[in-house]
Amino acid sequence: MDKLTGIEDVRAFLDYEADLLDRNDYHRWLDLWEPEGFYILPIEREGKDHADRLNHVFDDHVMRRQRVERLLSGHAPSAAPIMRTVRFISRLRVMETGDAEVLVSSSLLIASYKRQVLKQLPADVTHRLTVRPGEGIRIREKIVRLIDSDEPLGELSFVL
Repeated sequence: MDKLTGIEDVRAFLDYEADLLDRNDYHRWLDLWEPEGFYILPIEREGKDHADRLNHVFDDHVMRRQRVERLLSGHAPSAAPIMRTVRFISRLRVMETGDAEVLVSSSLLIASYKRQVLKQLPADVTHRLTVRPGEGIRIREKIVRLIDSDEPLGELSFVL
């Protein structure tokens, strides 16, 4: 995979992930993940070892599925109705590449709307992606560092 084609493929993948999340197509979003992958919203923006720290979210395969089921069930008061969102991804930068892996940094702005309240959530995002011929791109790790991550996290009836 040459560098130009690679970044275009990664950009298309991240745009696809954002589109799935904005459309609340969480089951297809789950299919983008490596089974051993982690979805993380850390409290400390600079921390690196998230397994040994307190996080807003630290989801493995099972927890991601449970989170999606809670969101789609409508049983949790905070999940009904699901927030409407529009994601804007920018500042895409390849940080590392390996034989079958790429580390990508980007900025994310999510505009969310629920119950006549419009909010903005800016974040720095890191995706560790696996790239295998014939299998495409999959998420091994997604870390969403909200710019106000050390503040109490309000209601989130969607996946970042």
